[in-house]
Amino acid sequence: MAKVYAKANGTSVSKLVEDYFQTISPSVADTADLELSPSLRALVGSVTLAADKSYKKIITEYLEEKYG
Repeated sequence: MAKVYAKANGTSVSKLVEDYFQTISPSVADTADLELSPSLRALVGSVTLAADKSYKKIITEYLEEKYG
């Protein structure tokens, strides 16, 4: 159904999804004034990635270690 709609409107399903999320998500300007809850504030910065590793590489290494 989504493919048919996208084709009929000269776009892609990916673009439809992207546009949908832009429509329902608050803009950065709207979220700038929001305050973090104390529990969320406590989590900020608790997870860091190594600067020389991509997320994909970290996941790959984890899975190789777990499953051999």
